[in-house]
Amino acid sequence: GPDLTHVGSRLSVNLIRESILQPDAKVAKGFEKFKGVMPKTFGHQLTAEQLEALVQFLASHK
Repeated sequence: GPDLTHVGSRLSVNLIRESILQPDAKVAKGFEKFKGVMPKTFGHQLTAEQLEALVQFLASHK
């Protein structure tokens, strides 16, 4: 998948959250062939607290 090193500088917190909850909603350019690789249920397997912690962790990588 796309490099997540500086994901927090490229994506808003809301877009990071959406990408976890609906991974095929917006696919990074050049990664269209990987659509469907991330399980659609992944975000829903997390508690609200776990999801928010993951979102904040990714957003902090600027």
